[in-house]
Amino acid sequence: MHWKTYTLNYLVMLLENISGHRLKVKVNPTIVRKNEIHLLCGDPTKIQACIGRLASYDLTDTLHWMLKEPL
Repeated sequence: MHWKTYTLNYLVMLLENISGHRLKVKVNPTIVRKNEIHLLCGDPTKIQACIGRLASYDLTDTLHWMLKEPL
């Protein structure tokens, strides 16, 4: 299985494109740590071993699904 990382800027762009809304992102510098992790990604190997093959939804599919669900 191929997996990849996405930047927060890319995620915001996708959400804007899907929702048709312009998002205003603000960073509160008082809560940003000096040793903040700049790259974080996961490996689905363990969960795949436990439950078998995972569905192959991409990020765009997942965001579409999340945005259409009622709260």
